[in-house]
Amino acid sequence: MKLLFTRSNGFVSRIIRWVTWHNWSHVALTDGTTVWECAHRVGCVQLPYQNWISQHSGDEVFEVEIEVDEVAVKGRADSRVGAAYDYLGLLGYLFRHDTDSSSRLSCSEYLSWVLNYQHQWFIDEHDHRRAPRHLFIAAYAKEQR
Repeated sequence: MKLLFTRSNGFVSRIIRWVTWHNWSHVALTDGTTVWECAHRVGCVQLPYQNWISQHSGDEVFEVEIEVDEVAVKGRADSRVGAAYDYLGLLGYLFRHDTDSSSRLSCSEYLSWVLNYQHQWFIDEHDHRRAPRHLFIAAYAKEQR
């Protein structure tokens, strides 16, 4: 499976990069056929890889290969499809205030929860405080083990 990190020149992308102090504003997960992501305007969705690629045709995309239990990860990802996007979480991140919502998720909250099925990625439960950069760093740290 792969993590797909993206950035664009769009307003929301620039704001997220500014707030999180990182190059990437969005992260999605793919098995090469399907993409799971949580994005503003649509929330947590599952869509065909080719549709995702065409939606991000003007964006910069960086792929990171990850080794995971695909069955477990896909099951967890599917279980949260339909959750709303967490707009307040971005403000909470900016002001360092806990705005955790169990029914609303950001892209990095969603995938942190999906990947951390046996505490294999993070040792704590603070998924609501994660940004795409945390997944970027964790993916490379796991690769080095």
